[in-house]
Amino acid sequence: MTTHNYEDFESYFFADSRQFSFEVAEKFELFWQNNELGYDKNGKLIRTNKPRKKPKPDFDYRNKKNKHKKIWNT
Repeated sequence: MTTHNYEDFESYFFADSRQFSFEVAEKFELFWQNNELGYDKNGKLIRTNKPRKKPKPDFDYRNKKNKHKKIWNT
């Protein structure tokens, strides 16, 4: 049977979550550095020569149609 020491749970939790967020950010950047995927004439999945277009970081998909409306009721 395994026993756990929960004294430093918060420090371990925050260290793990911080590391996880760094890894996600790194993989996100690597994803956008690759070219787009496409299909050849035989239907086989290939990597094209077209670079991926990274979305703007401040773009809000929820508010695309309502550019001048407020999101929050304040």
